[in-house]
Amino acid sequence: MKEVPTIEELLARLVRCPSVNPGAKEITEDYEGEAAMVDLLRELLEASADHVEVVEVVPGRPNLIARFDGAAGSPCYALEAHTDTVGIEGMTIVPFAAAVRDGRLYGRGACDTKGPMAAMLHALLRAKQEWGTLPATWYFIASCDEELGGSGARALAQSGFSCDGIIVAEPTELKVLIAHKGVVRFQLIINGKAAHSAYPDRGSHSIHAAGSFIQGVEKLNASYREQWSDHLLGPPSVSVGTIRGGDHVNRIPDRVEMEIDCRILAEQGADDLVEALLELADEATAGDAGLSYTLNATQKYPGLATSSDSAAYGLADSLAELAGHGYDHASYTTNAGFYCEAGIPAFVWGPGSIRQAHTADEWVDLREVEQASELLFQLIGATHA
Repeated sequence: MKEVPTIEELLARLVRCPSVNPGAKEITEDYEGEAAMVDLLRELLEASADHVEVVEVVPGRPNLIARFDGAAGSPCYALEAHTDTVGIEGMTIVPFAAAVRDGRLYGRGACDTKGPMAAMLHALLRAKQEWGTLPATWYFIASCDEELGGSGARALAQSGFSCDGIIVAEPTELKVLIAHKGVVRFQLIINGKAAHSAYPDRGSHSIHAAGSFIQGVEKLNASYREQWSDHLLGPPSVSVGTIRGGDHVNRIPDRVEMEIDCRILAEQGADDLVEALLELADEATAGDAGLSYTLNATQKYPGLATSSDSAAYGLADSLAELAGHGYDHASYTTNAGFYCEAGIPAFVWGPGSIRQAHTADEWVDLREVEQASELLFQLIGATHA
């Protein structure tokens, strides 16, 4: 069995393997990304894991599932981390150099979420080297496409995979995250009628209609703040994230496209949200027969609420006690919601801070990654039938 690499060596290798999420771009032959990360992970795991499987979710974008067998009749748990990162535009450091300064390792993905992934890998490899057969069966799962759709986690959740609990890697400052909001995203297209701007009555102004819609969104957010002010996760929210329309300053625009990001609560439900957005779009286009619209859902991430009577909650209790931190919650979303929705209990945990995720100089504290690995190693050793 190979010697277990140090945390710094392991994390540097992960960061030096670019795995930017391609989004809606077509996968070309020269794109390596998540597939290259999976090749690297397979190389790191094959000599130690009892079984390694690579499953292609969409062409060129696979998941990896590695199993470390436990004692007969023991429980079964999983450690999950996503392989993709956000893009590198605007970064003020060399994105994939994995430079180390003052105990911090810098690079895209160092914090979100290759630092937590390195802690998981290191703990499992060390446990296998020291014990051979683990007290319980553990899976390591590397999922694709967390940042822009969650197709990897969704595919795994729908595949029939099951275990007693999943720890999903994200930078939580070693706090156990047991609840977070869900996300539903939409594309709204408002179609109008083009005309010369000198004769506005001959056209139907799609951008002005979009402005009315956005004013309605602000009123909707105000009502959410009033209705849900005391909720643990705070109120739901709707944000118009992108807007594209118009091609000449002297032309009435005939088309506007908007992308809408909605952070919702589990008890709220997506149907009510869709109804509210449709009502706003109806109001924004009313009174002008030249205006029409289409609203389509593009992405959905379920919210998280870890059940207190699940085996995962017991695992969360143990990890919280080992780490010396309490429970936490978040407004952002993770892959954990997909697993909970499929009946697999999950919670979120890892080194690093969400404040450093996606930043221009992304970094993670190596000492915290080392601490996370040690805590996971202790947890793995304490899980048994």
